[in-house]
Amino acid sequence: MSPRSIQRPFVFQFSGLKLTTGRNCPRIFGARAETCAVPREEQTKDLCWKHPLAALTSDPISGMGDARVLSGILTAAMVALYWFFA
Repeated sequence: MSPRSIQRPFVFQFSGLKLTTGRNCPRIFGARAETCAVPREEQTKDLCWKHPLAALTSDPISGMGDARVLSGILTAAMVALYWFFA
């Protein structure tokens, strides 16, 4: 490999166009961001939580199939296995 080929930027294909990662991607991102409409607040208000713990406390636990219960069981099993084999 020649040093010249190492210095060339990585080129990939996107929709049949060759785009140089270093120069064109920020331009494409900026152009796309400018052409998209800003969503209304009613559409986006339920996309994030009021505080970080809302993911754990927002809905009541629905049983053994709840992800919070399963993650607690998995964590307890991993701690027990670590204690057993360590």
